[in-house]
Amino acid sequence: MSEASVGGSGEVVDLLDGAVAGALGMSLGSLSAVALTALLGEYEVLAGRFDAVRRHLVAEIDRRGVAGEYAAASTADLLAQRLLLSRTEASARVRQARELAPRVALSGEVLAPLFVHVGAAVDAGEVSLAHARIITRLRSDLPAEVDAACGDAAEQFLVAQARELNPTQLGHVAQRLQATLDPDGTLTDQKDHERKRHAGLSDLPGGGSKPAGYYTPELTAILKPIFESLSAPQPLGDEPDPRSPGQRVHDGLIEFGSRILRSDALPDAGGVPVSVLITVTDTDLAAAQRGEEVLVTDAYGTPLPLSTVLNLGGEIELTAIRLSCTGGITSFGHSRRLATIGQRRALAARDKGCAFPGCTRSHAWAEVHHIIEWLNGGSTDLDNLVLLCRFHHRHFEQAGWKVRMAGNGVPEWIPPAWIDEHQKPRRNTAHDQIPIPLLH
Repeated sequence: MSEASVGGSGEVVDLLDGAVAGALGMSLGSLSAVALTALLGEYEVLAGRFDAVRRHLVAEIDRRGVAGEYAAASTADLLAQRLLLSRTEASARVRQARELAPRVALSGEVLAPLFVHVGAAVDAGEVSLAHARIITRLRSDLPAEVDAACGDAAEQFLVAQARELNPTQLGHVAQRLQATLDPDGTLTDQKDHERKRHAGLSDLPGGGSKPAGYYTPELTAILKPIFESLSAPQPLGDEPDPRSPGQRVHDGLIEFGSRILRSDALPDAGGVPVSVLITVTDTDLAAAQRGEEVLVTDAYGTPLPLSTVLNLGGEIELTAIRLSCTGGITSFGHSRRLATIGQRRALAARDKGCAFPGCTRSHAWAEVHHIIEWLNGGSTDLDNLVLLCRFHHRHFEQAGWKVRMAGNGVPEWIPPAWIDEHQKPRRNTAHDQIPIPLLH
């Protein structure tokens, strides 16, 4: 590895690489069983310390916002793209860096990790990341009042136990400790519920999913009567309902969702989610066409950058009131046509999701972008539209990327010269299905 590729750390990397090569070349056949197991233990510690270096690198990348320079939506997205990690693994590494690596205040002062005792033990190779997850989860689950009084001592106690126990055994100790500190969860208050709240679905192979999250008492109180009203047994003629209680709740949720979708009670999505009324002047339009930043106002008098409004692409119904230099209305009407439902379906079939290289956001999370902007005469036609997730829609131009439509009707991207001096066009293949050959 060259010095230039990693800055001033090249010599250290080369030294470590040489040490690893030497270790792999060792003759192990002559070692006794005691020596082999002792060596394995020493390498386990070293592996933990190597992980600590990587964790500090991730923390520095996260603190400095390096992901933005690569037009990645987050540090986890950057790791997933650069290191070919799963999104789950990339997110876990970022979370570990934020919890276990030292922090830096806005003033530049170096602060201790969120979990200082766990961070020190993991960096020293004394405990594993599996141990660390158990300890940090316990502290995160403790009510604020209990954590303030006993959290630090509980963390130190569990770190000491982790040096002697495997993660499964440590998990049992942590459960007993939590039961002692907060029996029956009676000390949990509303602030703790609000802090822990989240909801989502975890994808499973085959297209299914399972619910994930922490539901507050408020959401629980709302869901229970919904479950009760929609999951009552329904006999099949003279036969009793063959479904289990859990299956009836599941089917009741389908009915609940179907009723909402049919009711027209939800805000429009995927078609016209918002409608914006803006006021512009002839001078504004001329300045915007010269590439200058222009502020316009909406119906509430809120100043908005015109570029921000335009970045909403085919996602909004944009009505522009055009004023003359004396304040008179020179035009009023729809200045931008929406992408139709049919066009969105065609874009979903073509792009499958966000079309930016490496992005895995699905088409359900994507917005419609005009390649040639409306302000510059771009039309709302398929050969001028591309799907982009919200982040890439707003940041790809800032990062120096350009998009164009290739001759085959597929959008392609031109990277900035600092990423590829030849600026070879790229396209997103993250949504493509790899063909599986017939094996004989």
